[in-house]
Amino acid sequence: MTKWTHRVKTALRSWFRRSQVEQELDEELAFHLEMQTRHNREQGLSPEEARRKAVQQLGGLEQVRQSVRETRSGSWLGSLVQDLRFALRVLRRQPGFTLVAVLTLAMGIGVNTAFFSVLHGVLLADLPYPDSERLVLVGNDYLVDGSPLTLIWMSVPEYLEYRDRSRQIAPMALWGPEELNVTVGTGSPELARGARVTPNFFSVMGVEPSRGRRLSDASGTPGGPEEIVLSHGLWQRRFGGDEQIVGRVLNIEDRVLEVVGVMPPGFDYPSRESDFWMPLVIDRANPASRGAKNRQIVARLAPGADISQARRELAAISAQLKQEYPEYYPESKGFQASVTSLKEHQVGEARPALMALAGAVALVLLIACANVANLLLARGSSRRPEMAIRTAMGAGRKRLMRQLLTETVLLSLLAGGAGLLAADLTLDALRWIGGSGLPRLQEAGLDLRFLALAVGLSLVTGIAAGLVPAWQVPRTDLNSVLKISGRRTASASSERARRWFVTAEMAIALILLAGAGLHMQSFSNLLAVDLGFRTQSVISGRVALSSSRYTDRASIMAFYEDLLGRLEAHPRTQEAGLSSHMPLDGSIESWSFGVEGYQPPAPDMNPAGQGRIVSSGFFSALGIPLLEGRLFDRRENPEGPYSVIVSESAARKYWPGQSPVGRRIKLWGLDANGPWRTVVGVVGDIRFAGAQEETVPFVYYPYTQQPRRSLTLVVRGQGDPQQLTALLRSQVEAIDPLQPLHAVHTLQEFYQDTLARPRFSLFLLGAFALLAVMLAVVGVCGLIAYFVAENRAEIGIRIALGASRRDILHLVLRQALRMTAAGIAIGLPASLLFGLWMRGILFGVSPVNPLPYIALAAVLLALAMAAALLPARRALRVDPLEYCR
Repeated sequence: MTKWTHRVKTALRSWFRRSQVEQELDEELAFHLEMQTRHNREQGLSPEEARRKAVQQLGGLEQVRQSVRETRSGSWLGSLVQDLRFALRVLRRQPGFTLVAVLTLAMGIGVNTAFFSVLHGVLLADLPYPDSERLVLVGNDYLVDGSPLTLIWMSVPEYLEYRDRSRQIAPMALWGPEELNVTVGTGSPELARGARVTPNFFSVMGVEPSRGRRLSDASGTPGGPEEIVLSHGLWQRRFGGDEQIVGRVLNIEDRVLEVVGVMPPGFDYPSRESDFWMPLVIDRANPASRGAKNRQIVARLAPGADISQARRELAAISAQLKQEYPEYYPESKGFQASVTSLKEHQVGEARPALMALAGAVALVLLIACANVANLLLARGSSRRPEMAIRTAMGAGRKRLMRQLLTETVLLSLLAGGAGLLAADLTLDALRWIGGSGLPRLQEAGLDLRFLALAVGLSLVTGIAAGLVPAWQVPRTDLNSVLKISGRRTASASSERARRWFVTAEMAIALILLAGAGLHMQSFSNLLAVDLGFRTQSVISGRVALSSSRYTDRASIMAFYEDLLGRLEAHPRTQEAGLSSHMPLDGSIESWSFGVEGYQPPAPDMNPAGQGRIVSSGFFSALGIPLLEGRLFDRRENPEGPYSVIVSESAARKYWPGQSPVGRRIKLWGLDANGPWRTVVGVVGDIRFAGAQEETVPFVYYPYTQQPRRSLTLVVRGQGDPQQLTALLRSQVEAIDPLQPLHAVHTLQEFYQDTLARPRFSLFLLGAFALLAVMLAVVGVCGLIAYFVAENRAEIGIRIALGASRRDILHLVLRQALRMTAAGIAIGLPASLLFGLWMRGILFGVSPVNPLPYIALAAVLLALAMAAALLPARRALRVDPLEYCR
């Protein structure tokens, strides 16, 4: 209580002291003014003239008061409070200007902050691993039909060779996908996806388990302990976050696995679906086949090494491997090791679209700043009389600039606060729109550094435009300013600056409008592409049979034959089939093969293409047409004869002008030592990876001759997806209650996912273009309205002298036409350059076609002229008598 009493007393004493000083100052000024006035009267001047001259001789009463206040100790704080109060009153007296300026800047600040936060989170931010910039993937480059192909899948012997010989890349870890059917207690089974990894995997990634330990070195050797590390998600989902999980022994698919650790939240490499990690056992005395490329190498650059050095070293090692194992690496395949940054591998495909959008969103902020600068210049012109009067009353240029600076900073801070809210909402919208189309998008957070940068840019713009009135005051004659009521108040330089701002806005709006138009045409082309298969009413689910219960070919075949028979007999299913992978699911399964009697046009043009293991129902379920021959049937049994079906593009490429039916091929990628296989049919081409991918040769192999435990079920049926999903699950459980159905999706969902990234770009470019056009049109409307207000006297006199309505409209609209035409003239070549910059993300669109640019320029011109009509009509209502009196 004593402390607060002391503070109140101190404040009151300070206030009374200031009041006393102000009173003493007024008394002293009054004394000197009276003495000087008396002296002037003794010189023969009248009382009024003597007092006026005395004020001038003293230098102005307000000037003297202000000078004393500014030299008084501690007056800066009082002046700041005074400036803030005055700034608040000014902004409150002009709610329209304040609202428009704050909202305009807030939109530009919010959109830029949100987008560049996404850009940083996706492309620039480090991966969530220590020293993640040193993490790399090691793969092999091949030539497929003369085109380079990077294959990141490796064989175990290749991993051992690279690991033992490399000095620039160390350490190296190897991993491969693994699936387990997990059942806890009486719960339903769940297919968990994980990886088999070498024991040093976690040390390479630089992440330790949050509970327990990593895999032991002994677990990666033959006969070593069976261990498993759980993900945080699987630990919570299936084991309820049991704190005693470490050391617990699990019986999964008749395997006895000891839980040795739980990874921290967020660690999910190699994929978001990683639920566990088990040891990858490598027997150096008897490694797997060099042709079995079903693993991946993740590694770290050695201390002091860079990626270019690593590439040169591995290129030398791969050259040695070609000499040592010529049967696996023939010269015609262009074999060479490759090294890719892990981050670049994950986000590289998103870079072109994000960089194009970065330029667009920066233009939005520029146009917002230009619009606000225009508003500030217009307001500054209207405040010239106020500035002149305040100068006459004693305010110097420094004092006026400080006051205007306070107003501008306050305006920018208000816009920054609103922009922060807009950025948060925009970021949520970007996450929702982008979905799974952009990697790491969901982890991107709001970066306040970009907020500060955007606010700083708007503040600099505001200061530059807002201080113009104070800068022009010393050159202003008070008498001339006070005599211009009803006439022009703006200087010629201020008018030129506002016109150029609007011209720049129109140019930027045309650039963004052209970008959005090109992208819309590109997206339309994507939607019009024929995929070669139907996506409606098709549903898929993954089945991974337990290796402990389905140990041989007969048991695997029995399960799938029973499942297909049940589904084909059900009245709600029309077609059912199997495939090693579904179209549009992002999988790539490349096979190289030999064609009997085929001579490649060049040594590096050996046959290759995509391959899938399928059942006959796969084609009918997806509506892929049979063009020649037959589909698979009962003749494709394990004992042979061995058969394949090829796509139309494979037939056209490798048997030009001939029928491939009855011809033979050897599938090197499936079985290097396998027999020749006869082509029994030709089916239509499909775009397996999506509309943006070109059709490639396809080879289909019957699952009955190469049964796999893990296959994808494809069903076309009637009813909604939930009902079909329930049907699939019930049929699988009817055969084996312990067998889960995993990753159930409709093919339409896969299709929409392939469009997620172009849809994201289209939405953002469209939103940016719409915002830019709105701001530009508002800028034209505002400037023409200001032109009418500034020239009311001239317009009134013209009307009095006989000018027609058409003449007045021409006078006003000519101003809008000049600015818009200048903006279009600048924007057209800039739009062409922007289109060329976007070329990498366009599909089937030529950015050099002039017709779209001309059409969009005409649209922008029409919008600008329409916006100018409203203030132009006001000019027609000017009363000429008001200015002729």
